Amino acid sequence: MGKVWAFASGKGGVGKSSVSAGLAVEFAKRGMRTLIVDADIGLRNLDLMLGMQDRVLYELSDCLEKRCSLEEAMVPHPTYPSLYLLVGGQTAKPGDFSTGQLTKIFSTIRKYFDVVLVDCPAGLGKGFRNMLAVADDLALVATPDDVCLRDTQKTAQTVFKKATLSPYLILNRYDVSSLKNGSIQSPQTIASNIDMALLGTIPNDAQVYSALLQGLTMAECDSAEVTIALGNIASRMRGQDVPFENYLKSPFRKWLEKFMRGLK
Repeated sequence: MGKVWAFASGKGGVGKSSVSAGLAVEFAKRGMRTLIVDADIGLRNLDLMLGMQDRVLYELSDCLEKRCSLEEAMVPHPTYPSLYLLVGGQTAKPGDFSTGQLTKIFSTIRKYFDVVLVDCPAGLGKGFRNMLAVADDLALVATPDDVCLRDTQKTAQTVFKKATLSPYLILNRYDVSSLKNGSIQSPQTIASNIDMALLGTIPNDAQVYSALLQGLTMAECDSAEVTIALGNIASRMRGQDVPFENYLKSPFRKWLEKFMRGLK
């Protein structure tokens, strides 16, 4: 039975969909049967991020209205055969989906996939609450600025009151140079300050945007730091004990540790 991870954010514009798409590709690269669900009803964008905009014929709303089967609504990725995309609906509204309908559909989905990633709409609206009801775990994506972190903390507190989930934190666009000059706190300190468990940190890198312009995800960008960080998050999602990155290490220390690992 595949685990369902929901990805949400307290505010828009933090790169939540980019992180979700990148993790989906990362799992597919590992040969895992992966489904990513675009649950931002009426504002889908994962098909563009994954280069699948010309392949989507049916949506989840079509499935609920019995205009197609669930299998027909799930679209295989052209490059990664174990990755599938399911979009909520471009013309649908969050109110069109009931918790009962979604629970039934996701109980079927779990049987066929190793991992299911749900890209939720930003904020705490009905679309987010619907997907929260079918999720096993929740990751909140945030950028390390005070406004975003305050919204993230409020979202986490609301979720904790209304659900049995304890949200994890993913810090996106983390500026390592700001940590080194003392103008930003470490990821672990930030997570502790807002009382959340850290799932991982993705460094700020122009290569992520360059990949996006080419129709590629951050898992396929030319930054080793980003792809390694994303891979570590994916491993932690699978229950592996992966140490967190120490961004204050010297370049020589990082090279030496990598060299020593290669000798094992």
